[in-house]
Amino acid sequence: MSTDNLKQAEKEAAKAQKKAEKAARKAEKMKERARRKTLTEGAYREMPEDEIPAPDADSGMCIVCGEHAAVEGSEYCEECLTDMKRYPFEWWQFIIPVMAVFFLVFGILLAHDGWNVYHGTAQAQSLARQGKLMSALDKYGELNGQIAEGTDTYGFRYRKNQVKLLNDIGIQQYGVLDNYLEAYYPTDLNKWYNRYAKQTSDRIDAYEAAYSHFEEAAQGAKDFKSFSKAFDKSIKGKDVNPAFANYYRYYACLLFNEDEATQKKYVDAIRAQGEDYASLYLPLETEMALSSKDYDQALSLCDELEDRNSEDVYTYVYRTVAQRMKGDLKQAAAACDAGLKIDGTASTLNYQRAILFLLDGDLTLAQAYAEEAHANAATANNYISACSIYSLVLQQQIADKTEAIKAAKSADAKTKLKSERSDLKATLESLQTEMDEYGYGVSKDVQKILDGKKTAEQVFLKGTGDFAW
Repeated sequence: MSTDNLKQAEKEAAKAQKKAEKAARKAEKMKERARRKTLTEGAYREMPEDEIPAPDADSGMCIVCGEHAAVEGSEYCEECLTDMKRYPFEWWQFIIPVMAVFFLVFGILLAHDGWNVYHGTAQAQSLARQGKLMSALDKYGELNGQIAEGTDTYGFRYRKNQVKLLNDIGIQQYGVLDNYLEAYYPTDLNKWYNRYAKQTSDRIDAYEAAYSHFEEAAQGAKDFKSFSKAFDKSIKGKDVNPAFANYYRYYACLLFNEDEATQKKYVDAIRAQGEDYASLYLPLETEMALSSKDYDQALSLCDELEDRNSEDVYTYVYRTVAQRMKGDLKQAAAACDAGLKIDGTASTLNYQRAILFLLDGDLTLAQAYAEEAHANAATANNYISACSIYSLVLQQQIADKTEAIKAAKSADAKTKLKSERSDLKATLESLQTEMDEYGYGVSKDVQKILDGKKTAEQVFLKGTGDFAW
C-alpha cells in the first residue's frame, strides 16, 4: 500500500472513531434524559413509600439506569430510589417568594393613597412655580378632598404650601386663608414648626383690625380730611400694620375723590413695607397708571403681576383696558380672550369683551358677553358696569331692529324682525326692573351715549370716565 493510501485510511479510521464516540455520548445523554423523566413523573412531588413501583425479582440491574445493581427487593438501584424520594425544595424555599409577592401587593395597596397625595402635591407645587397659582390652589383642593375621605394626615409641610400659596395670591384670598387656618391648625398654630402659619394668621388679624379702624373713621367723615383725622385718632397707640393702614387711606382717597398725588403717596408707602406686600401695591400702581393714561407703564406693571400670578384675571382686565385706550383693539381682544380662558365666568372680563364687540359692530356677541357679565357679577361695581353695557347693547339692537323693520320689503321679514325686537324689549324691561329693585342705574358715561351726547368711541376709546379706569 502506498504512503498516500495509508494516510487516507488512517484519516478515515480516525473519523469513524470520532463518529462512534459522538454517537455513544448522544446515546448516553438520551438514556440519562429518559431516566430523569421517569424519576420526575410526579413533578417535584415527594413519592410516598407505598407509591414506589413494586420490585421485579427476575432482574438484577436497575430498570431505570441499567448501570447499577438493584437493591434487594427492588428493581431500582440505591441512587435512583433516592432521586425518586427527594423533594426538590425545602418548605422555607417555597414560602419566601410567596411572602415576597404578598408584601409587595400589600405595600402597593397601603401606599396607593399616600402616593396619590405625594404625586398631587408635586403637581400643585409645579403649577405654583409656573405662576399658575389658581390652578395650584384647585389641585390642592382636590387633594384635601382625597385626604378627608381617606386615612392620610396633613403634614406640616403640606399645609404650609397651601398657606403660602393663599398668602401669595393676596388679600382677595384672606377669607379663604382664614378658614383654612381655622380648619387645619385648630390646636397647634403656636407650635414652632408652624411659625409661618402663625405669622400669616397675625397678618390677617392685622388686616381685619385696620378695616375696623377704617370703618369707624369713615362712618362720620364728610371728606378725606375729616376721615384722615378720625382714622389717625383711631389707630393712635395701636399696633396697626402700616401697609394695611395705608391701603385703607388709599381706599378712602377713592371714596372721597382725593387727588392722584395723595393716592400715590399712600401706594408708595405700602411698597416701602417690602415685597411681601407686592400683591397689594402692584394692582394699585397699575390702576393709578391707567387713571393717569400712562398705558405703557400700566402694561409694564401687568407683566410684573403676571410673573407673580399668571392666573389673576385682573391682570388681563388691566391689559385689556390699556390696549383698548391705546387704540389697539386687536391686542385688547387677545388679552381679554387670554383672561377668559382662565376664567370664562369673570364678570369684568366679560363686559370688557362686550365693549370690544360693541366697538367692532357685532351686537350679537356683545349681547352674549354682556349677559354673561350680568349673570356673574359678584360686586356692586361689577353689577353696575355689566348692567350698563348690557342695557346699552340691548337698546342699540332695538334701534337697529326698528330701522330694519322700516326698510323691510316683505310682510314676513317685517313680522320676523318685529318678533325679535319684542324679545329684546322684554329682556331690557326685565333688566331695568331688576336694577330698579336694587336701587341702581346705568353708568353716567353710558347714559350720555344713550342720550346722544357722546358716541361709544368717545367713551370707550377716548374718555376718562367709568370705563377708562
